[in-house]
Amino acid sequence: AAAGPWGTGLGQGLAYRVPEVQSDFTFTAWVEETGLVGCAVLLGTLLVLVGAGMGAAVRSRVPFQRLAAAGIALLIAIQAVVIVAGNLGIAPLTGVTLPFTSYGGSGLLANYLALGLLLGISHHARTPDRRTP
Repeated sequence: AAAGPWGTGLGQGLAYRVPEVQSDFTFTAWVEETGLVGCAVLLGTLLVLVGAGMGAAVRSRVPFQRLAAAGIALLIAIQAVVIVAGNLGIAPLTGVTLPFTSYGGSGLLANYLALGLLLGISHHARTPDRRTP
């Protein structure tokens, strides 16, 4: 709140005062250092990613791929909403990390694997069907 719309600057925040800043509270540290603008950029980027996933789900011709793309997009969206709500004190912390920002581990690997699947589904949805009639 004291950082203002532009934040304190990268590396200038007091993240060492936040417990578990490398895993559960990366959103808190990011917003402190980048401010409201950085918060909007981060959440906007996640929103674009979720929108692209839903777009891939709509474009897909295979029902399983449609469900998988929608599920992956919703997974990223729900994960982001849960951790942001936990960081704001609206909801309890559940151990879920902010997608693509937390420090290593299985959550980051799972998010990158899910993103790879989403990219594969999107690529398959955009390529023309090569089967002969």
